This record gives sequence, C-alpha cells and structure tokens, in this order.
Amino acid sequence: MRKSTEQEKAAMRECINEAFWFRSVPAGILSGSLAIWALKTGKLKMKSRFGGIWPVVAGFGSLGYIFGKISYIIGEQCMDIFLKKAPDSSISSIVRRRREEEGDGELPNRFMDIIGRHQINDDEMSDVEHGILEDCNSVAFYRYSLPLSLLSGGSMYLAMKKNLLSESKLMQAFPKLPKISGGLLIGYIAGQYYYVKSADCPRRFLRFNPEGSISTMLRGDSGYFCEECARKEQDYAQQYSFDSDGSEDYIFPSADVVLELEEGIKTSWTNSFDPDLLP
Repeated sequence: MRKSTEQEKAAMRECINEAFWFRSVPAGILSGSLAIWALKTGKLKMKSRFGGIWPVVAGFGSLGYIFGKISYIIGEQCMDIFLKKAPDSSISSIVRRRREEEGDGELPNRFMDIIGRHQINDDEMSDVEHGILEDCNSVAFYRYSLPLSLLSGGSMYLAMKKNLLSESKLMQAFPKLPKISGGLLIGYIAGQYYYVKSADCPRRFLRFNPEGSISTMLRGDSGYFCEECARKEQDYAQQYSFDSDGSEDYIFPSADVVLELEEGIKTSWTNSFDPDLLP
C-alpha cells in the first residue's frame, strides 16, 4: 500500500507495451482467425443474436487478446524488465528471491533424482519432510492433474458429441468411455509432468526446511545449512581478506591477533600432554 516509484512506473509501461505488440495482438489475430476458419468449415456452429459471424470472431479475438496480455505480464519477460529497469523495487526483490530458491534449470531434475531414484529412504526423512512431500502430492493432484484431467476428458466428450472423433466400436454399451478415459489419463499425466517442471516441490523443501537432508542434497552441500556459520564466515572474509582501498590483497593480522593465536596453540599443545587428560 505505497505509491509506485518512477522506475516501477517505467518498467510497468514497458511491460504493458511489449505485452500488447508481442503477445496480445498476435494472440488476438490468431484466435479470431481460428474462429473464422472453424465457423466457415462448420467445425464450430454458433449463432449470434446480433447477426453474422463477426461478433463471435470478435469475442474469440478479445479472449485471445486478454489471455495473451496476462500471460506476458505474469511471465518471465516482464519480470526481466523489472529487474533491469527497477532493480530496487519490491517486485524485483520477490523475483530475485524466487529465482534464488529455484536455482538453475536443473533443480527439478535433481529433485527427481533424489526422490525418484531413492537416494533417500523414507526412514531417513524427517516428519517435516514427509509433511512437505504430502503437500506436494496434494498440490500436484488438485491444482494440476485434476483440472487437466477434467479438461482433457471433457474435450474428448465434446469432440465425440460434435462428431469430430468417432466412438468406440468395441464397447457398445459405453462407446464414449474408452476415449474419455484416455483423455482423463492423459490430463493426469500432463498435470504431474507440469508440476514437476514447475519446481514448486523442491522450492518448498528449500523454503520450509532448509536444514533438512533433501534441501542439503538439492544444494549439493557436503553438510547442513548453517546461516549463522555463513554470516560469521562472511564477516571474517570482510575483515581479513580486503584492505582499506577495496583491493583483494591479503592483510596480515595485527600483533595482538598473532599473540592470541600463539597463546591458544601453546595451551592446546600443553593440554594434549597433560597426564590428567590422558586416558
């Protein structure tokens, strides 16, 4: 709930302009052309109370225009414009965080190698990881597989009803059932595939259980994630790895640091030969 900056306004204007020319106009023309072809060839039979086919064509063209514009605005191209034109905006911060969580394009493949090839057993997974995996299965089914199954099965039914596809001759009792079942199966498999490619599940593991074994293998770490250790390591590097002019020349530690280090070594060496500490 804040006013947009000039950089954000410029990025949004460029995004909307490119969405119009590169996505909305081509999608609208394509949708309208397909509607004309379908009406002329009799593949689509619709009547408009305003008369003629042009209201129907205009409707299909408008739908293509709207969907084309939305697909571009929520796509990666528009996000790249924000990263370039408004790098300090909240939208750019969200995009950078999401892309960091995604890693590279191999993140879905690494996740499938871990889960699909049983690099980790169920006994080795924590309760949190089991819960995240159950959430992934629910999202994959209800948000991806189920809608695509209904869409694919319904398309098969409508195609047979419009005589675009022939019914089965082997099953006389339910002639439409085989192809409808095939459509449902194809939609289910496509939904599972698209969910895996979306990398939503591995991102859930990295976000909600960064110290878990699956997240560790996804990052390729040799050990578990330690935010405090990473912060201390960064502070140490900033303190001792760079000089005052910003160059990367090594700076020798001060005399106090050397004396403290030598004293620690002597103490450790002495304790190692203390008879009271020997077994």
